[in-house]
Amino acid sequence: MNRKSDGTTIMVVDDTPANLRLLDSMLRERGYRVVAFPRGDLALAAARRNPPDLILLDINMPGMTGFEVCERLKEDEGLKEIPVLFISAMTETTDKVRGFAVGGVDYVIKPFAFEEVLARVETHLALQRARKEIVSKNRELDESYRKLKELETLREALTRMVVHDLRSPLMGILGYLELLEEEAEGCLTDEARDLLEHARAAATELTTRISTILDVYRLEEKAMPLNMAEIDARTLVEGALKALGPQLRDSEVSIQTPALPLSVTCDRDLVERVLGNFVVNALKFAPPGAPLVISVDPRPEGVFFGVRDQGPGVPVEYRESIFNKFEQVDAWRQGQRRGTGLGLAFCKLAIEAHDGRIGVECPEEGGSLFWFTLPSSGP
Repeated sequence: MNRKSDGTTIMVVDDTPANLRLLDSMLRERGYRVVAFPRGDLALAAARRNPPDLILLDINMPGMTGFEVCERLKEDEGLKEIPVLFISAMTETTDKVRGFAVGGVDYVIKPFAFEEVLARVETHLALQRARKEIVSKNRELDESYRKLKELETLREALTRMVVHDLRSPLMGILGYLELLEEEAEGCLTDEARDLLEHARAAATELTTRISTILDVYRLEEKAMPLNMAEIDARTLVEGALKALGPQLRDSEVSIQTPALPLSVTCDRDLVERVLGNFVVNALKFAPPGAPLVISVDPRPEGVFFGVRDQGPGVPVEYRESIFNKFEQVDAWRQGQRRGTGLGLAFCKLAIEAHDGRIGVECPEEGGSLFWFTLPSSGP
């Protein structure tokens, strides 16, 4: 029965004319294109000119054995992927093992049943087509990935340029608002003063966000210089709280530190910003008036800083991703004001720039514990 082979070419190499004629005739009957050779050197030369889709190869041949032919095929970059099926009267296990060792994909013992040979041929042709399809899809994926990376690079460059260019006029707006506030002191109604204060706060927040975006890019590229100095751990915490100022007005924040002084070597500004970010997130999620605990402890891996809140906790599936760029810590909650999704990404990059670790846990008693560790300055 004839079968469509889609132009598939099978090379048959055997020094026995009867085997060549039989395989040639039966394979052509099934619709395959067949090229037959009685010697290995002739087959190699023909394969280099026109590579077949599959090779049926005898082993005991004059001049060059089937093992040698297969080895030469596998050494050739253009031929090494062609499946080779050995057909041989050699039945020893060592012969079969050697056939697979030199690169054969199957081994058929003579005298053979043609239906068995055909089944193995069709199986390996199907596998070869699948491999080619996978290689083709991988190339397409690689090309798509390359284009996406180019677009991502272009997008980030454009974002950085736009954000950088926004900072100067925004700083100007903030400066003018502060001057206006000073000049109009005593001339404004309470309502006007509140509106001016809100405008200045909004401009300040935008300036902070722009700085965070630019700092994230610099930290990613390891282009941010670190002003390293030894500092007491409690002093770091107090500095972070002082920078938050009015945001802590109605909050109960306690600091737990060891009795003995504990110091770290770090960039004070960056680490205080990380602590401040943790505290702001904690206050946003905690119930009004709920206590907030900042703890500092010596650990084997370094100095541990933790910010513990009484909020709803972070679901397990978010505990790693919330430190990625543009992943928002409040993504799983409804009705929360959403930020840029860069605050925790900045924290992670800043701590890792200090060779520290960062993470979040949810204790059994409730709430969230955002933490990081820094190498200790002590012995």
